[in-house]
Amino acid sequence: MAPFQPRTFVELSIRVRFPKPQTKTEITDFFLTEGFDPFGIVYFEYRSGLKTAVYVRSARQVYKIREDFELAREKGWRFEKKILRPCDWFHPWKRSYPITPVGTQFAAVPVWRKKEFRGPKIPIYLD
Repeated sequence: MAPFQPRTFVELSIRVRFPKPQTKTEITDFFLTEGFDPFGIVYFEYRSGLKTAVYVRSARQVYKIREDFELAREKGWRFEKKILRPCDWFHPWKRSYPITPVGTQFAAVPVWRKKEFRGPKIPIYLD
């Protein structure tokens, strides 16, 4: 079991097409029994399906959850693993982070968008 590179996360998700009303609760219960905090469970709801994901950094944890999933698997559930390198998540969010007005006098300006800022408001630079 090779370790992951620093700042690498693994997205572990369970996908279900055309889920039943109780499916979301059942998948949540699975991740809770694996020791995940309820606030660390992410839901993606689509017209025809549900994806429930958690994020880990340990190869050992990936292996254990995969094994437990095989034992607890319900019909129609699909387990997926996706390795997220830093270039996938560490900087891309910055592209869409806006310059935001704060009250009538100030604007929150990310430092990477400093050159774009124009206006009468006083900038508060965020790093």
